[in-house]
Amino acid sequence: MAIEYGGRDITLIAGEDLSSYQYHFVHQENDTQATLLDSATEFPIGVLQNAPAEGEAAVIRVE
Repeated sequence: MAIEYGGRDITLIAGEDLSSYQYHFVHQENDTQATLLDSATEFPIGVLQNAPAEGEAAVIRVE
């Protein structure tokens, strides 16, 4: 029996150009922005599902 799991997405504003980073891990920079991980101490909140430019909506798969 096949089971489909759609996951859970959240939307934040891209804090930088993420147009070349679809399916990369991102973290929450502040209350409204997501950026790429740029140090080993940052905690990823999920995987980027689209390819937004800076200031556009970033869809992030969290589950």
